[in-house]
Amino acid sequence: MRKLLLAMVVTLLVLAGCGGGNSNDNDANENANLDSNTEANNEENNQGANNDAGDAEETDLSSLDALTAEEVLAEDPDADIFQFEGVVYKTEGELDEDVGVTLKELIGKVTKKVDSDTEFEDGMANELMPNVKIYSTNEKDLTVLLVEVQDEKRVYYAQVKE
Repeated sequence: MRKLLLAMVVTLLVLAGCGGGNSNDNDANENANLDSNTEANNEENNQGANNDAGDAEETDLSSLDALTAEEVLAEDPDADIFQFEGVVYKTEGELDEDVGVTLKELIGKVTKKVDSDTEFEDGMANELMPNVKIYSTNEKDLTVLLVEVQDEKRVYYAQVKE
């Protein structure tokens, strides 16, 4: 009886030792695979971000015949606006899902909330709070941007003269 019990204990120890070794090897292999996948994904994301940034740089916002904040607010005193790269953007309150616009990359943030009678500069907004994130979209140019407010993305349109 003692021999049988000893044989069972030894067998369990051997099995536990073999299983633990393989588990560690498998864990190491899985971690190596995860690391290489993460590196590949990071490279793809960086390349995508570089391409996106290149697309955004190709868009010359100065060529737009943009309205000033003063002009937009004269037409609509309750407008929710901000200024980015010299262009005033206004929302109609749409969510990105409603319009079919998709987020591309972070391009800026609101730096200051100001009164509507303030002379606007880049980064200023009359309704949005500082640090609200501004994103480029799937549009070819920067005439449509997304802004993230409390996990909700709103669409803003460049205000140009017709």
